[in-house]
Amino acid sequence: MGIPQHYSLDIPARCLALLDLCEPVVKSAGGRGRFGGPLNTTLLLALATPMISLPIERIYKNIDFGDREGMVDDRRVNPQLAERLDAEIKRKTLRQNRYFSDLHWSFAKDVEIFNAAHPLSTDLADQLSSDDAHEAARSMEMAQFVSCLRNALAHGGIMYLDGDGQSSTGQADMLLFVSAKPLIPDPVFDEKKGKYVNSRPVMESMRLLRIPQEDFRTFLKSWVTWLNELGIIEDLDAA
Repeated sequence: MGIPQHYSLDIPARCLALLDLCEPVVKSAGGRGRFGGPLNTTLLLALATPMISLPIERIYKNIDFGDREGMVDDRRVNPQLAERLDAEIKRKTLRQNRYFSDLHWSFAKDVEIFNAAHPLSTDLADQLSSDDAHEAARSMEMAQFVSCLRNALAHGGIMYLDGDGQSSTGQADMLLFVSAKPLIPDPVFDEKKGKYVNSRPVMESMRLLRIPQEDFRTFLKSWVTWLNELGIIEDLDAA
């Protein structure tokens, strides 16, 4: 395998190629084994994590140290490409992205904190199935959209749901990405240190982003196409 020349950009395309290669094999396993069906959902999420996280972390969220380069700073590989990605994320909504907006996203914000290790409540499942939730997703700022995906994948905020958007013992048909809305308290005075210190962020509420599994599969393909259209993926022939 050729060495990636731009990790956060080459890896998404390589993961998509791996998904195309492995998915038919995984699906052909049918219901065999102890997992109640083929492991295509697990494969999808395993490859989605680097596909989404690397471009976000190494380009969009990379800290600006001025003249000094960051530790994993792909912005310095091609600053013009980083600027284009910034413009697409910081200045637009999901509705304005022609690749992602027509997929069946649902979004709920300011959700009361709950333990996502337990089944999703019927009330929240119904809320996510509403027209209001679909419209809320399309109205999301792109920055919030990619943040919800990145945070859920990075911190394990994933729930498998059935075709009705419910937690059940049936087949996984939808994915719910669960992320936190942080609240950063005001600094407090530490008498021992004799100065104000920053307090740790706390969770104020939760954000829920839901999508059918097949739409998420389409999204990953569109994600790579979108990056390529921005001119971010330059030359993968060496791979």
